[in-house]
Amino acid sequence: MREAELARKKWEEDQLRWKREAEEKRIAAARKESREELLQIMAKWAEAKRIKAFFEEVGQSIEHLSADEQNILKDRLALAGELIGDTEALTKFLTWKSPEERLLI
Repeated sequence: MREAELARKKWEEDQLRWKREAEEKRIAAARKESREELLQIMAKWAEAKRIKAFFEEVGQSIEHLSADEQNILKDRLALAGELIGDTEALTKFLTWKSPEERLLI
């Protein structure tokens, strides 16, 4: 009877420890995923700022050219902008999930 009670207590303690460890792993994974996604968003933000600066600088530089050259380069800038597409990192940041939000899923 005593051995059965000890075995039951050990089993319960093991179950609690396993649940705790599983929860700790889940929390660590949520933090890691959230951090990695945030770092990707930050990299996209830096890239978006660089691209925006390029287009603004080129746009300002072409103002000193002839009208024909300006028209050609404005068209090329428009095509380049279409090729690059949306660089808005804020839209990605809106969908980012914090570690706590990931745990609710």
